[in-house]
Amino acid sequence: MKKFFLFAMMAVAGFTAVAEGLSNGVFFLSEGQYGSSSGELYFYDQLTGNFSDITYKGQNSGKSFGETSQYGTLYGDRIYVTSKQDAFGGGHLAVADVTMRSIKDYMIDDLKNDGHNYDGRYFLGVSEEIGYLGTSNGIFVIDLKNNIVVKFIEGTDCGKEAGEFTNEGETYYLADVYLHQIGTMVRVGDYVFASQQNKGILVINADTHELETIVEPTSVNSEFGSFGDIVLAKDGSLWTTPCAYNNWSWMDYPSMPYLVRIDPYTLEATVVDIPEDIAHVASIWSSWYAPVLQALEGKNRLVWKMESPSDYSSGSSKIYYFDIDTEEFGELADVAIDGDCSSMYRGLSVDHENDLIWTVGSTQSYGGYQYIVAYDGKTGECKLYEQMTMFSGYSDFPAKLFFTDDYAPEFKTDENYELIAGTSLSLNLTDIVTDKDNMDSGIIVSVESVESDEDNIVAAKVAEGKLDVSAIAPGDATVKLYANSNGKTATCSLPITVKATATGIEEVESESAAPVEYYNMQGVKVENPTNGVYVKRKGGKATKVVF
Repeated sequence: MKKFFLFAMMAVAGFTAVAEGLSNGVFFLSEGQYGSSSGELYFYDQLTGNFSDITYKGQNSGKSFGETSQYGTLYGDRIYVTSKQDAFGGGHLAVADVTMRSIKDYMIDDLKNDGHNYDGRYFLGVSEEIGYLGTSNGIFVIDLKNNIVVKFIEGTDCGKEAGEFTNEGETYYLADVYLHQIGTMVRVGDYVFASQQNKGILVINADTHELETIVEPTSVNSEFGSFGDIVLAKDGSLWTTPCAYNNWSWMDYPSMPYLVRIDPYTLEATVVDIPEDIAHVASIWSSWYAPVLQALEGKNRLVWKMESPSDYSSGSSKIYYFDIDTEEFGELADVAIDGDCSSMYRGLSVDHENDLIWTVGSTQSYGGYQYIVAYDGKTGECKLYEQMTMFSGYSDFPAKLFFTDDYAPEFKTDENYELIAGTSLSLNLTDIVTDKDNMDSGIIVSVESVESDEDNIVAAKVAEGKLDVSAIAPGDATVKLYANSNGKTATCSLPITVKATATGIEEVESESAAPVEYYNMQGVKVENPTNGVYVKRKGGKATKVVF
């Protein structure tokens, strides 16, 4: 076994997991061997640098996932694992607690039997109460509290009868499985964005669970047949890549040298050309697997691995990046130069707490010895390289890496804000709430209540990634905020004082002759503040004011 760096940097003083069970580690999902065995879930402890002896089957007396387990994630205090088919006693979606003890298995074929084959694909936690299960033919809405499926989202199905699809004169009877799949899903604000192979980016109301519109590939570029992975960037923008619609075969899937930015509020799409000397992102739809396109929190970057047209399971050994702020492209890392690996197996996973890109390295094009490999998202430095013996040989394959969620969101401030009646305050949500191990741009914030002694002191709402507060009349009010970050929650109370006039803001405090000073939000002193938010300092007292 070879190790470059152990994660001593993770063993920081004061670490506290917010939920009982496994923490400070990485879950490794294997897909099993098709027709012979189900997948398995392993746990790697980053503090000790070792794999635990705790597994899903071990925690559940040999109980299995379904056949070909491909995707896993954490939401709140639950683990969710999707499998293609219900087999080996497991379903399309398995739910477990953070000790890997089973809670529920969902069998989709029992719920919607319309002649189509429903393969499990992706799971997204939408709220504390609701989750979405993406399949090869549409999206199911799941009540997470009562563990029941409550709805199928109309308009997300393939829209074709089984066997209807033809390609180059031939009819394919598995068209509903491999040509109309739901891929990655992301929630931003009030909407869920889901990539569907034959339609584009579905825009779903997260409250009503109704499909409202679709960003169609051809509306962005007439050459685009489909979109691949969709990810949320640090700055709140959505990114995806174009690919061919009928890339049902992993041996021939043409891709295009573009990235596509989608504004989650206006749905405006912008195409960014990938330079000729940078490998483009090849999205493959033939089976579900860890996405090849990911976003980083440390820098506002996208990262991806290139897929090789000759071998979907192996592909290139290099990780590339696009810096959204500087519009710079570059090569970040190469697994082939850091050890015995020749390439990466499957996709990428990002540890947002430490800004690390994890993947699985392989010595052979299909199977062989597997290695954990992790790279610094800023520098590309290799931080971990270790052999995983449980994936040796050809009997099992790594499918997805995902990380424990050890922290709840935290509000950055509960300072008193002073406004003048008739003015308003607008704050970026990422400036007032954060999460140590999740993307800040993915935190869902809502106004829980506005409280005051008198009515109509202030009005507050969350819209387009901002908290907007309007000062209506003089008085004191409290805006209570609620944040949900990947199923973990926090609350905050923001005191708001509304003055009648600007004179009220600048009045001289009694028994104090200290001068009044103003600073902008970057800490720079401002002699003559104009419209905006400032920190007012007088003596030992500092408050935020709005002009």
